[in-house]
Amino acid sequence: MKTYLRHVTTILLHILGVILVLILLLPKAVEGMVNLFKKYHQEPFRIIRFDEEKKRGYIGTFLIVNWLGMSKTAQNNRVFTYFLFPSLSAFSLFVALPFFQGLWFSLTNWTGLNTGHEVYIGFQNYKTIFSDYEFLYSFMRTAIYAVMNIIAINVVAFLLALLVTQKLKGKNLYRAAFFMPNLIGGLVLGYIWQFLFNRALIKLGGIFDPSLIVSGDTALLGLILVVTWQYAGYIMMIYVAALQNVPQDLIEASKIDGANSLQRLRTITFPMIAQSFTIAMFLTLTTSFKQFDTVLSLTKGGPATQLPLWMAGLFNLDIQPVVKSTYLMAMNIYDEAFVKTQMGIGQAKAIVFFVVLLIVSIVQVRYNQRREVEL
Repeated sequence: MKTYLRHVTTILLHILGVILVLILLLPKAVEGMVNLFKKYHQEPFRIIRFDEEKKRGYIGTFLIVNWLGMSKTAQNNRVFTYFLFPSLSAFSLFVALPFFQGLWFSLTNWTGLNTGHEVYIGFQNYKTIFSDYEFLYSFMRTAIYAVMNIIAINVVAFLLALLVTQKLKGKNLYRAAFFMPNLIGGLVLGYIWQFLFNRALIKLGGIFDPSLIVSGDTALLGLILVVTWQYAGYIMMIYVAALQNVPQDLIEASKIDGANSLQRLRTITFPMIAQSFTIAMFLTLTTSFKQFDTVLSLTKGGPATQLPLWMAGLFNLDIQPVVKSTYLMAMNIYDEAFVKTQMGIGQAKAIVFFVVLLIVSIVQVRYNQRREVEL
């Protein structure tokens, strides 16, 4: 079985290589065929008439009418193909090939040190990860974090967008200031806020003393606060663009009719910018699920807390083991693959992560699109 799958993988890689070569050489080949056609035909290069198509056969007619001729269809097909080559080549080389190779590695005992000598073990890696309470806990925490983060970012971003689209002096300066945190890298941002939480904000007292990121009960809240501060300005720009496209004559007409601000917001603004909600929620959803760098520098997945009692019972554990309170899925996959050097298991987790994110994203987009119609 192992030898068979390795041969199949090798064949697929060779086929992909041939396809890439053909993609790179096809424009020259088509150009050469066009020049030959022009050379051996005295009449001008033109669309073949129906009575001449029978003499050329089905394949020749198809090539001339759809690719080599001067018809609008042939010209559009050639231009489309030329523009598709760079993107398709890059996608095949850097996305499609690694993805299918990752599928193969998830079915092996690959450790990163036995490359080329990995053994096919079927779905054993998938059985292992679904019996791992740390992985299930990280999935649960990621889901909680994603929901809370989506709500926080979109609410703050929309309120900021409403603010900077009013008639204010220096509103462009405000937009730039709100957007600037998004330019700071996640690693640097985590270290900055770690200092703020542990050294500066605790002096204010209240909810900031003790530091939010030193307790397993509040660390996730601290992480959401940091990411919202960073990302809300970016999402704000999407809402600003949408709000600026709301027809002002509708707003003025509603004011004349006596509608207050909340009524105008609910009956005019929300329906007119419904599409921006779909885009913003999709972006925040994918960003929340893939959060890694800020978590690494801010909390390193910690602080420690106990596994919930119901989850310990689910795995038939007699005690509640210690887990990390901000141990999100991206960090769990990283640790499995690069810290524990269990590349096969880490790749299996990444595949499961991809499938979950794909399903959740599709459901979210479809739901928002239906809501657009209802609004």
